[in-house]
Amino acid sequence: MDMLPMALIISQDAGRRELLSALPDAPVVPHRETRRHRPQAVRSRAVLAQLLERTAHWIEPKPSCTPLH
Repeated sequence: MDMLPMALIISQDAGRRELLSALPDAPVVPHRETRRHRPQAVRSRAVLAQLLERTAHWIEPKPSCTPLH
């Protein structure tokens, strides 16, 4: 219950900002084109998979004898 008063204050402030943002003299924020890139998690998983694959090839045991034909 300690967080309820704080949540009410924050929500009132956010509501007031939203209400005042539609005034005629409100500042206009120009639209900026966002860069499109892959999410960080996808890149991290791909890099981790490559690293694990290289490590597995590096530490795999080498055959000590040749198989019979």
